[in-house]
Amino acid sequence: MEKKILILILASNRYPSPLNEYMQKKTWIKEITDKNIEVIFFKSSKVTSLKGMYLHIKQKNKTIFGIKERTISALDWCIQNKDFDFILRMNSSSYINIENLKKFINNMNNEYIYAGREMLFNNDKFVSGAGIILNRKSVNLILKNKNLLENNFLDDVAIGKLFKNKNIDIYPGDFQYFSKNIYKEDIQPEHYQYRCNSYYFGYPRFLEPIIMKKIDKTLNGISNTTIDYFLMILIYIMKFLNFNYFFLRYIKKSNRVQR
Repeated sequence: MEKKILILILASNRYPSPLNEYMQKKTWIKEITDKNIEVIFFKSSKVTSLKGMYLHIKQKNKTIFGIKERTISALDWCIQNKDFDFILRMNSSSYINIENLKKFINNMNNEYIYAGREMLFNNDKFVSGAGIILNRKSVNLILKNKNLLENNFLDDVAIGKLFKNKNIDIYPGDFQYFSKNIYKEDIQPEHYQYRCNSYYFGYPRFLEPIIMKKIDKTLNGISNTTIDYFLMILIYIMKFLNFNYFFLRYIKKSNRVQR
């Protein structure tokens, strides 16, 4: 039986989220035809309400640590208002291969599902916040124990600590991350998620929609050699004009902060 999947995308009004949201809607979201798949963007707001594809969450803390509060509120709203079997809680800098996501999820039968790319923080394992897959029972577990989520950690680390304390193992999943020029990398078609965040590799983030578009064309068998060559050169130029490239290259921070 096909599982009902709710894709919950962490978004904001700050750059580059609106650019990425636009490209997500123009590519993989637009191509969704399965009625068992629903996409909702959630953002902080003064009141909680659903307007079209956007869930506005009442939230006071607008810092990066406030993402945990927003995520918990969004999960709580979804439990009360949506019929789903699984949630993929992700961000606006990722591209999703829907068919591969369905295959991955439909093969899981654990009582509690906590799945995604495994990361490590102070020797504790957790699933990267770029893409956390939870079944309904796991969402209820988080909500029931939300007061146990530690405030001095980011949301993905805090959720990982909770599942560890409940003796629930990570179900291994992964995504492809592009550390080089997208036009010089092989896009691997077997993945269900592609992480397009270009910040940590020295590229300006306004290039992320171009990365998404390239992934979409490749997975759909579309190519244009002339345009691809032009964009490859453009991306190289943008990298060397970007101060962040030199900052990360010489300070060597990138490998320590990828999520």
